[in-house]
Amino acid sequence: MSKVTMKDVARESGVSLATVSRALSNPDLVSSETIQRIKEAVQSTRYEYSKAVPSNGATLPIIGVLVPSTICFGFAETIMGIQEASLEKGFAHIVGCTHYDSHTERMLLEKFQQSRVSGLILAGFSLSNESLIREIIHAGVPTCVIWENSSDVEISYVGFDNFKAVYDLANHLISLGHRHIGLLCGPFSKSERPYRRLNGYRAALEKHNIVYDQRLVYEADPTMEEGKNGMKQIMSLPDPPSAILAAADVLALGALLTAAKMGLRVPDDVSVVGMDDIAYSEYSIPPLTTARVPAFDMGYQAVEVIAQNLNAKEPQVVHKCLGVSIVLRESTQDIKK
Repeated sequence: MSKVTMKDVARESGVSLATVSRALSNPDLVSSETIQRIKEAVQSTRYEYSKAVPSNGATLPIIGVLVPSTICFGFAETIMGIQEASLEKGFAHIVGCTHYDSHTERMLLEKFQQSRVSGLILAGFSLSNESLIREIIHAGVPTCVIWENSSDVEISYVGFDNFKAVYDLANHLISLGHRHIGLLCGPFSKSERPYRRLNGYRAALEKHNIVYDQRLVYEADPTMEEGKNGMKQIMSLPDPPSAILAAADVLALGALLTAAKMGLRVPDDVSVVGMDDIAYSEYSIPPLTTARVPAFDMGYQAVEVIAQNLNAKEPQVVHKCLGVSIVLRESTQDIKK
């Protein structure tokens, strides 16, 4: 009989992996009704949440994890997914933060090499370090890239389509009548992921014959502070937009605060959408319309990819493109009426 995992609990209770994890580790963030369903699922599946470290002196396989930011709630959720899957499979993991800096990323990759990590999970990577990553893969270290989508024949990916996610968000705003849309985006001049999001925004505008206006685009690291700054800069233009697309919820939350300080009502004066569907987006004022990104699942499934290739005679390259859905809340308004 195969070992019961958190996936089985999620399936039995009818909720996501992330919700199961939150209920077990931070029950205050989950409704009492959902917690009860999960408890019943844990009992019926006989899932064991706390996994003991082997007592036979064996060394745990260690997975090296690189993320661009540790203050971004989306990446924090991914790390939680990595942790949960690692606990279930008897792995340990170490996490490094690149701060979107290719030099820091290279140094951490080299440290992982020296530490002889058993596997590697990367939340994207700098193109300047691609040859080093391929060198690590060729040396037999199972590697999986998350938060990205690719058909690379050498590198496994568990991610989603960043281009399409922002394209769909922009199309949603356009469907509500908005044709003057600002964009708060991550560092697209340094990272492929936000660059694809920028292109998704531009493609949606082009589809609807809307002229791209550089003044409406604010590039920065995804933080609430930068969301505040970007919102102020864009909404202070002589002809401010009727909607703001923030390509990260943390940027959107900062934007909501600035809107309030500027005396702007959301969504009456300006609509705002985010991306990630972090736990706090549902509790913002107003609750945030956003794109739900499978952050937890990416981390969890990446560990599964590492596990299946760890001792395989012929490692398999895996490509999984997970779905992203738009969650409608109260921060947008139809202006066609």
